[in-house]
Amino acid sequence: MATTEEVVRGHRAGQQTLVQRALAPVVRLLSLLSRSAPGPSWTGGVDEQVLAVVIAAQQESADNGASYVGQVLKAAGVQSRLAGRVASRALAGTASDGRPLNSLLGYPIAVAVRNIENGMPPDEAFERLIRRMAMIVATQVADAGRVGAGVAMAADRVVLGYERMVNPSACSRCIVLAGRMYSWSEGFLRHPGCQCVHRPVFSIEDWRNARPENSPSRIFGRMSREEQDRTFGRAGAQAIRDGADINQVVNARRGISAAAGPGGRPLLATTEGTTRRGLAGRRLGSQARPRGERVDRSQVARLMPEEIYRAADGDRDEAIRLLRRFGYLTGPVASKPSRKGRADGDQGTGRKRAAEQQDGGGQAQGGAGGSGQPPGGPPPPPALPGGDGDRPRLDDLIPRDDQDAEARRGEIEDAIAERIGGEYTARDGTVFTVHVDEVDSEADEIRAKASIRVDGRLVGSVIREFYREADGTLWVDHAWLELDPSVQGRGFAPVFNRRMERWYGASGVDRIEIVAGLDKGGYVWATQGFDFADVSEASDMLERLELRAEPLRQWLEEHEDDEDVSDAEYERVEDLVEAAEELMNRAESVDFHSPDYPTAQEISQLGRLPGQGKDDRWLGKDVMMGSQWRGIRYL
Repeated sequence: MATTEEVVRGHRAGQQTLVQRALAPVVRLLSLLSRSAPGPSWTGGVDEQVLAVVIAAQQESADNGASYVGQVLKAAGVQSRLAGRVASRALAGTASDGRPLNSLLGYPIAVAVRNIENGMPPDEAFERLIRRMAMIVATQVADAGRVGAGVAMAADRVVLGYERMVNPSACSRCIVLAGRMYSWSEGFLRHPGCQCVHRPVFSIEDWRNARPENSPSRIFGRMSREEQDRTFGRAGAQAIRDGADINQVVNARRGISAAAGPGGRPLLATTEGTTRRGLAGRRLGSQARPRGERVDRSQVARLMPEEIYRAADGDRDEAIRLLRRFGYLTGPVASKPSRKGRADGDQGTGRKRAAEQQDGGGQAQGGAGGSGQPPGGPPPPPALPGGDGDRPRLDDLIPRDDQDAEARRGEIEDAIAERIGGEYTARDGTVFTVHVDEVDSEADEIRAKASIRVDGRLVGSVIREFYREADGTLWVDHAWLELDPSVQGRGFAPVFNRRMERWYGASGVDRIEIVAGLDKGGYVWATQGFDFADVSEASDMLERLELRAEPLRQWLEEHEDDEDVSDAEYERVEDLVEAAEELMNRAESVDFHSPDYPTAQEISQLGRLPGQGKDDRWLGKDVMMGSQWRGIRYL
């Protein structure tokens, strides 16, 4: 019988072979495209053939990932307690960031068309197209296997969590995560092209004793000096050799996420499997089809597995129930029933039926809905005072083409360093120093990464991306801001963002986009006037609200005749459920762009009582905390 180590190595090698088998026909099909005009030839039939190849590979990969978990347990002599079979078909045809797969596969084509229109030689544009497509295909096929393994582990109660197993040629970001143990409910961190895999863990002792050599320091020590320099950079590798902490040298979360799309943007929702018969379809279906059009599937978001784990909040029975509900698990019902067993769509009875619609009891009403332009939000930032407006505008800095980017590289780097770098005094008097470390520029975009220090100590990092669209519209992506917990809450972000927005205003920037995430970002950005970028983002959050409202309905049923529960307490919960249902019903009844469509801010304040402060909890805050969504605010 194979050992667990042999099973892990065999699975990883098999997945890499599968990726290569998928890439070969894709590259062959891309050779049929017109190099000077790839768009029409792509939509002329090549797109459907490429899609079919990748879907087949995704399904095989998901099958492999699901069966791999059982193989590891068998090799370890552990009896599986699987609650159902992984529905691998549910993991095929959808990109790992939640969008339909065909949309993601069209991205390299669109970029190539734009590059050619901007004067790039067709051969060069085509070479870039091939590289982008290869990266996307490799990532999507590998991700299907990882998510399949994740669902199998979540559905098997004998699995405690998993250990990260890195590929021998892994990047520095993956190496520093080697050997770490994660709960079954934590999404697998990966980046585009990542080849790392899970190793299921069924006991702490199993994890501690299994592979002591699977650690960052051991892996670094096995590398040649040349490999160390290539993987960690010369300066970083030398620092590690001199005794520096490898975890301090490498920012493991840079460009890595639980389900990343282009640019590492996590969007964990999908339209696949969302039928109008299900609760998700009923809640979201009114946004999914134009009047008079008959469709079998809503075209808006439902929860992906990794979002389900977060929504279940560590409750394995609930996670299994939701995985089954959303079509990721089939077969035998879990041996241990879920605590939350209400039928979909059951709104409960209750002792009190309100005659009027509730307004949410103290929550902010927000402004315009899905347009992302709440009238109650912050006013447009003023132009830079005192001559700042004479400094380089973004429109002047962003290169027109790659040749322009190369010719003005130094000028662009200096200007970005001047605009972003410097000292920022927070509201408590702490002086934060921002230093721009990297500036990358190409046609119509600039990406800047900066480090943040206090008294010389590294306390965080920030990434800003600046874009110009084909019609000249400027917009900024607040891609990343991370601060050490020791300096959080001192007020750096408002001071930093205010200065940046003055520059944006003077430059004529149209909007700011963000991916609200990490622990608090989903809630904090909603309170700062950011709204959902599109209907899929809003629908995903409404689904989270539905998940949070369901146990409240269950509580109302269980305590309907409970004399130990006061009428005031019962009616408070009932009012809260009715307010949540009013908001969800409103989302069904109006168009996403209607001023009446629920805003992110409105959801975040749902159930907040007068006098509650930032350290208190309420329904809307619980919904938004820990969420990830694409937000937008117009300037």
